[in-house]
Amino acid sequence: MRYLFYIFIVFLASNSFAANKTNPDIGLNTLFTYTSSTEGNSGGGETTNGFAFQEAELSISSNIDTNFRGSAIFAFENEGGEFHFVPEEVFVETLSIDSVTFRLGKFYPFFGRSNQWHTHAFPFIDANQTREQIFGEEGFNEVGLSVSYLAPTPWYLEFVAQVFNGDNERAFASGVNDDVVGVYYLKSLWDLSGDSTLEWNLSYAHGRTQLNEQNDVYNTALTYINKFSNSQKLILTSEYTQAQYVLIANEDVPGTFDSTFRTGVSSTWVQFQFLKEWWAQARYEVVSNILNASAEDTTKTSGLIAYVPSEFSAIRLQYDSIDDPAADEVEQRVILQLNLTTGFHPAHSY
Repeated sequence: MRYLFYIFIVFLASNSFAANKTNPDIGLNTLFTYTSSTEGNSGGGETTNGFAFQEAELSISSNIDTNFRGSAIFAFENEGGEFHFVPEEVFVETLSIDSVTFRLGKFYPFFGRSNQWHTHAFPFIDANQTREQIFGEEGFNEVGLSVSYLAPTPWYLEFVAQVFNGDNERAFASGVNDDVVGVYYLKSLWDLSGDSTLEWNLSYAHGRTQLNEQNDVYNTALTYINKFSNSQKLILTSEYTQAQYVLIANEDVPGTFDSTFRTGVSSTWVQFQFLKEWWAQARYEVVSNILNASAEDTTKTSGLIAYVPSEFSAIRLQYDSIDDPAADEVEQRVILQLNLTTGFHPAHSY
């Protein structure tokens, strides 16, 4: 039924394009990687050494008329050696209502600093743990409706109220079909000077899990940006997410059982553009078990150097040190990524 919804949205948009006799904005992003990890040859880990086609995204967007804009992003994903073509985002949103925007379809909810980013727009090659640890590898991506309001304040102040099906298997996915997830998001942005800004995000989501438990997810993020010149910029971000997530027993593995964990995840990273085409970055993340104070934290330290000759291409080299108490030793990982965009390049979130 949902795929019929996606097809209907695309069909509506394509008919509008034809009626307007205009071409939509079309772009294709491709990601290729080479990985070398101390766990990459174990066979049982998430990391696999060698070359990989990480992902490709096809984006199509255009104003339908003066009232609506349509967007669709489809991903070619590599899962265990098999490629899948899936709709990541397919939605329409309003254009003509002052200070208010309605969005309907499948999209990444306005939640936290990093949830709305697509893979090619991640500040690092992999997703932040504040997103992946709570919502899983694909992040928080749902079908629903959002209403955003831009307040008439001297500074940028936006409030977004959203409702979704809540299919995320990690955090929600209630067994009752009409159970929904409510998501609320507040974004404030202040100009500290002509070259520096401070952004604060506050998010809250609530819904029922697969075990029919009420789950409350909290997030707060603070970002400072300072542009020193046309070739030098500093971005400093700190984000924290807290939630409970559910692991359902694997029927093929004896002795496993349904489990609920309450987790707090912090991620702090810095990005420094020291030359026009060069960036240096560092990140530190901590995953804590809130229900068991004696449990050791999982930590991840990352460093990255990026050569970005244009908005359409980037070569990035990243090093990770992952200290997971459940593992026998600290994992050391190096990833080289080629990031290419052909055609239209949509603007990234500020």
